[in-house]
Formats: sequence, structure tokens, C-alpha cells
Amino acid sequence: FHKENIVTTQIKKSKKRENQACAKLGGEFWEKSGRDIFVITVYPLKKDNTGRSKMKTRQNSSKVSLAICLLLFQMVLMACNPLSSWSEPVITGIVTEGLKKSPLENVNIRILNSGFKTKTGKNGHFKLPFVPGNFNIIFEGTGLVPKAVPLSLTSKSNYPMGEITLYQFPPLIDMYRNPIEGVEISVQQASYDSQGALLSKSTSNSKGLSLIEYSKGDLALTAKKSGYKNRTIVINTERPQELSNSQWLLPPEKPGLYYRTTYLKKADFNFIKKKMVGMMIPAYYDGTYIVNGEPEVLEAKDVLTLYWVPEHGATLGENPFASKGGTFIYKVSSDGTFVIYDDGVSKGAKIDTFKINTVYNEVDGAFGGLVQQKVQIYQIDLRLPVGQYALFQGGGNSLDREPHPEKELGCWYFKIVDNKK
Repeated sequence: FHKENIVTTQIKKSKKRENQACAKLGGEFWEKSGRDIFVITVYPLKKDNTGRSKMKTRQNSSKVSLAICLLLFQMVLMACNPLSSWSEPVITGIVTEGLKKSPLENVNIRILNSGFKTKTGKNGHFKLPFVPGNFNIIFEGTGLVPKAVPLSLTSKSNYPMGEITLYQFPPLIDMYRNPIEGVEISVQQASYDSQGALLSKSTSNSKGLSLIEYSKGDLALTAKKSGYKNRTIVINTERPQELSNSQWLLPPEKPGLYYRTTYLKKADFNFIKKKMVGMMIPAYYDGTYIVNGEPEVLEAKDVLTLYWVPEHGATLGENPFASKGGTFIYKVSSDGTFVIYDDGVSKGAKIDTFKINTVYNEVDGAFGGLVQQKVQIYQIDLRLPVGQYALFQGGGNSLDREPHPEKELGCWYFKIVDNKK
């Protein structure tokens, strides 16, 4: 202050004493406003012999002690009663998992188009500040289907929201059912014949899970990673329970045969066509099939598991023999012969003692359309003795008596060895 005529009474202005939360203590003015206490000390200025203004100091330990006591008392009141009239109102509740009904921790909760946000604790409970009005509360979490809950609150008081249920999102897995880390997930508005605008992106963690941001309506989620086929699933955030029994599996990019995550190379074979005998015309695929090259070496086990991804063209149809019944395994003889066809019927050491299960059988093409591609994965469990074998995907057409090897499809040539000996 640089004028002598400033006095405490000027600060009071024209307000009545009873409407002011203050008290005049000598040259000090106290005011309570909201959560804070302001202490304003006013001292008149005194001129020294040089004509300069000099602040008059005054020691009053009792007043200082009183100020400190009042301030500490106010802080204690705030700590003991954080939801007093000085606090913002809050929305409270608990977030649980849809099927197990267990509490969910670290769920992100926010009011759409605002800065209000919070997270659930270990017990699934949350407190979310708000300003009265109409708004949507968004619930999002890693591995969870996002959810929006509309509210219309007019009172500036606490609101108990109760229990909020979220459903688990299927993890990204490979055909061995292992989670896939580092998959980029793009979220778009789902459309029958085109891709909608990009809404958000995320990346899967070591458990194959990601944080999907909320958007209203049908959403197309496309997963991409090198070495895998792109896979799109369509979800509706209003019907999350539809995902409870589904899986999000990424097929390998290359069709073929796999053993212990290893891609087995295809083998070529020679076809020696059967000669015509008399007037009898043999079937066009009658003859001897001889495999070329060196076999892939596989270790003998009680159960040898292979994963077969058949080839399909991107057409209206599909290979009719790419099925459980179109998988053939024959023992390879010392000269490389694995099967002979005569009069359209196979002859050879055919292996029938294997089990085949469908791992994946869907159409690749999330947005519909006429041109789509079939994607299939079969798990083949074998119990085979030591020896050499050929596996092929049956080809031909519906008029043939039996499916048979085809040059463009090739075959797989492998040798089972016993490393224990």
C-alpha cells in the first residue's frame, strides 16, 4: 500500500457485517470465501526523514497464532468432510464383469465431451465429479466392450449410479490359441459395401487385449499384423453380450501345413499317366504319383499335431475338397510313390487313423459384397509310426470318382523320426 489513507474500513464497502464472513482484528481483515481463508493485513505508511514512505512493522504473536489456528481448523474440516457443501457433487457406483459378476479395476470412466474423468479401484468402485445437466458417461477398459450410459441430473447433489456391467472382449489369438501382441486395431463405422471413417486405433498387449474407444452403433474392428491375414469383426456396443462366446482368431497369411509354429514347405511330385489298354480309356488322373525332394523331418510323438490351412481363391465359390473329407495322407514308398489311381480309385498305403478338427471356418470380408474368400484352418492329430508320408489336399471336380492330387495344389512330404533311439 502506498497511501496513508487506506484503512480497513474501506475494504468492507457497503456490505452489512452479518453478510460478510469476516472480522476486523486491529489492522487485519479476515474473509472466508469458498474453501479458502484470506488474511489481509493493512498498515498505514509512515514517512522517514528522507521523505520516502516506510512500512511500519508490527509484531503481534497472538494474531499470528489465531490465523494459523483458524487455517488449520479449516483444513481439518475439509479433510474430514470432503463431500461438504464446498465440494463438487459426485456420481458413485461399481463396475462389474458381465458373466462372472466380479469387480473390474482400472476401468476408465469419463463424461463425454468434458474434462471429468476417473478410474475404478480394486473393488470396482468409482467417484466421478459432474456438473448438472444431460450427458453420457463412457466406460472403457482394456479387453472390455465400451459402454455409454446417459444421465440427466438437475440437482447439485451426489448421485448413486449403482452397478454397471461390462462384457469381456475376445482376445486376439493365433491358430495355436496363443495371444498375439502388437496387433494394430482400426475402428470404423460398419457399412455393407464400404469402409467408414476411421474412428480410433489401438494395439494389442501381451494378452492379446486392447483398449477400444467408445463409438455409437455398429463398429467394424480390423486387426492387422505382418504374417497374419487381416481379420475384421463387427460389434455393437449396445449388444456386448453377443461377443461372449466368440473368438478373434487371426489366420496365418500363408496357406499350407504348419508344425509347431513352423511352416512346412510344399513338395512337388511327378505324375506318370496310366496308358490306355485296349479300348478302355483311363480317367484323366489315373496313374502313379511320385514325390520329389527331401522330406521335412518331424519328431515322433504319441500324438503329432499339424495345422492345415487350405488354399482358396477369392471367388463366389470355394474349393469343395478343402474339408475334413478332402484331406489325404499316404505312406511314401522307397521310390517316392505315395499313391496310384486306377479306374478313378486310389490304391496305396492310405492312412485313415487320424483325427481332424475345425479350428476356423469363415468368410474373409467384413463389409459384405459378392467377391469373398473362404478361410479355413484344420487341426490334424496323427498317431503314426516312424516313416515317410505325403499329405495332400484333394482336387478335381464333382464328376471324378475320388479327389486326387493336383500339380497346382502340390503336397507335403514329411519324415517321422524317433530321436530317443
